[in-house]
Amino acid sequence: GPVVLEAATSNQWLLAKGTAAFAVFSIGRVLDELPTAELGTPAAVEATRVLQSLCNPIAQGKAAAAGGDPNIVRTVAAFALGNVRTAEVGRALLEMAAAQGEGPDFRAAVWHSLLRLLTAGVFDEKTLPELGALAAKVAGERTAGGKYVSAYAAEVVHRVACRQAAEDSGPSLEFPPLIRFCSYGDGWQAR
Repeated sequence: GPVVLEAATSNQWLLAKGTAAFAVFSIGRVLDELPTAELGTPAAVEATRVLQSLCNPIAQGKAAAAGGDPNIVRTVAAFALGNVRTAEVGRALLEMAAAQGEGPDFRAAVWHSLLRLLTAGVFDEKTLPELGALAAKVAGERTAGGKYVSAYAAEVVHRVACRQAAEDSGPSLEFPPLIRFCSYGDGWQAR
């Protein structure tokens, strides 16, 4: 794990022409396989820092200069952050989710990662209301290309509500399924 992360986060390998998205995906997979206790090692912390920096809009220019598609690299980095089960990454993703003007693919990746971290139990009781309020706002949006953003946010609302309702009965990460009509219509053709 840590040896692969050290190699993966070197600029030469990460920004190699045309392979940036694959490299970022690989970093996410390695972080996903690490035990939670090892996410604090220097190599894992550096890999997380690299992923967070790639989610920054400024990273688009670097990825484009390296021959990668900047939107794909940012989106894959946002998905990869969902593998880092720490409160700090949860907070960073929450800030990304609140940002305005992002494209639907990046926003969907951020909400997917937030959902993964919520399922892993990363968010504390102080952060859950903020996450739930933001998710409720986003779940009701109907923007072009926002079908998956809306669906992931609705699932976050559902899981936060279930978790808050179950507080009296003890900690549980079991959730009943959410069934919701797609307000975008046209089934799979709606994006």
